[in-house]
Amino acid sequence: MTIRRINSSVRAVLIALLIMVVSGVTNAYAAESLPRVHRIDREYVTVREGDTQTFDIFANYSGKVQYRVWIANRKTNVWEDITNGYTDALDGKKVFTITTPKLKEGEYGISVWIKRAGATPKDKRGFDNFAAAKMICLKNDGQEPNIRLDKIKNNYAVGENIEVKKEEGKQYSYSYSVHDLISNKTIIPFTSYKDSLSWRASKEGLYLLKINIKSIERIAVPKPKEENKEDAISPADTKVPEKDGQVVEEQALENSVEQTKVVDETAANNDDKSIENNEDNNKETEKINEGAKEEEKIEEEVEYKELERETQIVKLVLVGDPFRYKGPAVPAAPNVKSLVVGNTGEAQRLYIKAQPSSSSKNVGYIWKLNWS
Repeated sequence: MTIRRINSSVRAVLIALLIMVVSGVTNAYAAESLPRVHRIDREYVTVREGDTQTFDIFANYSGKVQYRVWIANRKTNVWEDITNGYTDALDGKKVFTITTPKLKEGEYGISVWIKRAGATPKDKRGFDNFAAAKMICLKNDGQEPNIRLDKIKNNYAVGENIEVKKEEGKQYSYSYSVHDLISNKTIIPFTSYKDSLSWRASKEGLYLLKINIKSIERIAVPKPKEENKEDAISPADTKVPEKDGQVVEEQALENSVEQTKVVDETAANNDDKSIENNEDNNKETEKINEGAKEEEKIEEEVEYKELERETQIVKLVLVGDPFRYKGPAVPAAPNVKSLVVGNTGEAQRLYIKAQPSSSSKNVGYIWKLNWS
């Protein structure tokens, strides 16, 4: 091979320079082959016997999924399927909510199963993945059931208003805070109490919305007992009466009592017949009067007071699709200012020199020669 041929071949060489710039990647999430539960949040901080609990569940899976949710009271350890099998196919990138039946006092375990919609579960127990949580249901202390905020959803679009309007006939006031779960910072601390609330997310994100609700309840409480002065016996009532300054003889009092006990027996017998005829008629009237007196007695024994009660609700709110894969932030490839290919002979080295622009950083080269 002559030097001239080599030089012409070099000129004909197809040189492929792949210039790679390494840069940092933010907000990039690798796609998962199997769905898994990322969050389980309880909506009610406190629940009592007879209340229900609502769970907000988030998977962040780019596909359709199905959920199956179980709960068990630790006193019985009997697991109850509260979704009645797997749910219908749902969007894996939306928040899913499920409400329990009425609860009994005790500690509960929660198990959330998840699988790809329509696919055979990877685990032979019936799921692709599962997550667990727990909660406590307190003893009922006579309070009304928890206030529900069904008008607040879990999935919103950017700029969509999240609000609770004033309810006529109800004395509710609201205070709320917003925590950004992606950046892990509170963006709105608890506000002052108002009779309504309104918040609008300006960007995509996953947020924890905490709402404190103050309500006024009218409850019955026992009245404090007061002494009846009319029924009280005074010392004067126990004093023996006097006549002309002298104490009446005890024997005279006894004689007077005996005289008052004399009764006309004939008149008494006639009166008995009249009483018997009236007894049946009076019985029904007495029953009605007794019921009325019982109600009056209850009203007299209790009084009503207004009690202020506070409930805290936590909502997992997804705005837009903050976790969609956006790809790495790669800038445009730097330009090569000059490229010099040197001449060479047989069995000699070939030198290639490339000069990128001065602003380029972390530059690497890959070169390839094709001989014709």
